[in-house]
Amino acid sequence: MNLLKTSALNGMAVLIKTATMFMMNKILAVYVGPSVYAVIG
Repeated sequence: MNLLKTSALNGMAVLIKTATMFMMNKILAVYVGPSVYAVIG
C-alpha cells in the first residue's frame, strides 16, 4: 500500500509541475512574443 500511495502522490506532483510549466511558457510566449520565445528556446 505504501508503494501505491507514493506512486499516486508522485503522479499528482508531476501533473501539477507539468501544468505549471505549461502555463508559465504560455504567459512568457504571450508577453515576449513568439519570435523572442523561439530564440530563448
